[in-house]
Amino acid sequence: MVRTSHSVVAWLPGGRAFYYRRRLAEGGQGRFSPRLYLHRIGTEPDRDVLVFGQDLPLGAYPAPAVSRDGRWLLVGVDWGPLRGDIYVADLRAGGIEAPRFSAVQADPGVFSAGTVSRDGRLYVLTNAGAPNRRLCVAAADHPDPGGWQTLLPEDDEAVLRDVAVLDGAQLDRPLLLALRSRHALSELALHDLATGDLVGLVPAPGPGTVTELREHSDGGPCAWFSYTDFRTPPGVYRFDARTRTVTAWASSPGDLVRLRHVRAHENPGIRPVPPPGSRRAASTRSRACAGAGRRARPGAGPA
Repeated sequence: MVRTSHSVVAWLPGGRAFYYRRRLAEGGQGRFSPRLYLHRIGTEPDRDVLVFGQDLPLGAYPAPAVSRDGRWLLVGVDWGPLRGDIYVADLRAGGIEAPRFSAVQADPGVFSAGTVSRDGRLYVLTNAGAPNRRLCVAAADHPDPGGWQTLLPEDDEAVLRDVAVLDGAQLDRPLLLALRSRHALSELALHDLATGDLVGLVPAPGPGTVTELREHSDGGPCAWFSYTDFRTPPGVYRFDARTRTVTAWASSPGDLVRLRHVRAHENPGIRPVPPPGSRRAASTRSRACAGAGRRARPGAGPA
């Protein structure tokens, strides 16, 4: 399969077919025009079916996702940091080769990202009416924004970055792990999945950056995420909702970072450079220009 670097793959149940992203061409404007195709295992790629993106302009990057039960195909279209669109199709209605998409959110200037969870509900992370983003839920077969219900309202001082659903028989109730960015530091919090009520804060590994919340595809009480800070190489950590603990799951190889405190002393023989715009800098510049304008006497060498 060609023209598929940086592709996103979404497998259908049974493992006999998947959706993926492919560019129209290797060079020129075609490399900025990816489309979504359906590929069946055992067939040639030139027989793959185009399913989404026929009318997308340059710079729009679609990514597919299939719900766990194989019923819903969700497509997120990335336009950059300021806009993200969502489309959803019921594969039972249109079939896997000709899905009929409905626009969940496709307004210019609005960022939205979504997923159909194991409970069959559509979760939408959006900045529509909430600059710091809120989390909304809706029925997947009625995804119109008019039917959205706000599960996590906007926090005026923190940006909602990501969420993960935690469920299963080992928990008393389904929970939602939320990732926010507050004052440039990541913050994790646990919420009730049904009401959105705060259950408690989850201690991050340190004052740094958490990214990429991931839950198990089959569900369960655990979520994984990446963490790093100015002295800690990126590593994978696991949160267990049963014990409310965070543990290291996989670390970067080797001891890559060493931290030292170094104190520098001023050398009396070195004249500090005056800051640009200061009176001393202007005076220095004037003397330099005056010296450059003088004519050198014949035979004169360096001073």
